[in-house]
Formats: sequence, structure tokens, C-alpha cells
Amino acid sequence: MVMVVTLPEMLRDEALHINAMFAAGLQRLHLRKPGASEAALRALMDAVDEQCYHRIAWHQSHHLAIRYGSKRLHFPEWMRLRYQPDVWRLLQVEQCVLSTSIHKPVQLPDCFSYAFAGPVFDSISKQGYTAGNAIHTLFTGNAYVALGGITDANCCQLRSLGIRSIAVSGAVWQAADPVTAFQKINTAWHTADQLY
Repeated sequence: MVMVVTLPEMLRDEALHINAMFAAGLQRLHLRKPGASEAALRALMDAVDEQCYHRIAWHQSHHLAIRYGSKRLHFPEWMRLRYQPDVWRLLQVEQCVLSTSIHKPVQLPDCFSYAFAGPVFDSISKQGYTAGNAIHTLFTGNAYVALGGITDANCCQLRSLGIRSIAVSGAVWQAADPVTAFQKINTAWHTADQLY
């Protein structure tokens, strides 16, 4: 699966691009807007096709996720480490789908469906986030989603290593046409899927 993570800042025509990506086959969008106000998040979501709300994972303002019909909640690594296990159990009872982020192999609590792992390549959207020592060889299987510096040109390399899902951000949102960039990555990934 190819997931798209939004950039932290609000972008012009962002909802238009999000809707077009969903129409083009996007299965999951990670809404990551740490500095956005609730009003800005509501304005963005009100412009997104409500039929796609359940495909959106929220990184912040988790209370709004429920309002918009999504039970997909993402907890960055720092937040996951801060909360007590009781919080995760409560969210499981509420049938929330939880994800998190990691930067080295760790044993995740069972309540997390998957974790972003990376960067697997030098990041496109975050200056100074480098791949380091071939981190992509450490995270394989369904529980990990490779993230960081992934493009249509290098995603096949990850698929050949057994990585089942990827998340992209800079390669999509910094492109002249984000929807076309997503389509290229999605096509390359699914072509690699048939090979491996």
C-alpha cells in the first residue's frame, strides 16, 4: 500500500489534491498538521470528500477525527512514549486503528496496527533527516510502513526487500503536480508488487 502524509503547513488547493488522489486510488492519507488551528483543520476537512473520511489517519486533534468519522489515530513516537498503556486499551475498546512512528526496531504494543519506520532514504521534505545505516533492512513485514525519501524511482528497491507498505510526503507535495506524482509512485509500487 502507498500512503500519503501531508506536509505540516496548509497548502493552496490541498483539499482538491487530496480528493483527486483518493479518486486516483489513494487508500490512506495521514493528516499531519502540528501547527494548524482547529478552524484550519475543519476548513480543510470540510473540503475533502466525506466518503473518504474513514481513510484519513489523524496525527493531531484526535477528537476531531471522531467528528469526521475516522477512528484512525496516529501517535508520533514522543507521544506514544508519553502515554500509559491504559490509554491504548481504551482506544482499542473504542475500535480505533492506531499507528505510530519509530526510528529503530522496537517491540510495539499489540494495539498498534502499524508503525512508520525511517527514514529509509534521505528525507525530501525534512532537512537533516538522513537514512543512516541502511535502516530499510531492519523493518520488513506488515507492521512497518517505510517512510523517508521515497520516490517512484526508488520504491521498487524497498519492495524487493520485503517491505509491504510505504508512505510518501515530499515526493508528492513538493512536485509541480502532486496528484501525478502520487500516481507515478503508486504505479511503480504496484508494478513492483507483481514482481516480488
